[in-house]
Amino acid sequence: MEDYLTTFIIFSIAGWMFENLILHKHSTDSLLRSLGYGRIPMLLIYGIGGVVLLIISKLDCSLFAKIIIAAIVINLLECGIGLLSLDYNGRQTWDYSTPTEKICRGYISSRTAIVWTILSAGILVYLPGQL
Repeated sequence: MEDYLTTFIIFSIAGWMFENLILHKHSTDSLLRSLGYGRIPMLLIYGIGGVVLLIISKLDCSLFAKIIIAAIVINLLECGIGLLSLDYNGRQTWDYSTPTEKICRGYISSRTAIVWTILSAGILVYLPGQL
């Protein structure tokens, strides 16, 4: 259980750092602040993703199968949490859609799906003992 909590905290903080320091998504949006974005240096969706990757890393299957499973689950997670936030808040908190591509109401796109798949694969390949 301690592994899951540690993974959740590390990934939540790393996600906050990624969004704020690399992508420069400093939010002045009151909706995001009310969800905890900006109050503490953590983004919970990343923590949940980290725990999902920890669970996948422990599966008894090939690395290739784990990467495929991670690609599907992580992207479904982003879609699901996006849809939940829409239901909870009554408005969309992020939108990756373009005029030609609208997947899961804009909560995922082919570009972000590829990015999350590559990042998940990297984590599963390079950090198997750490997860």
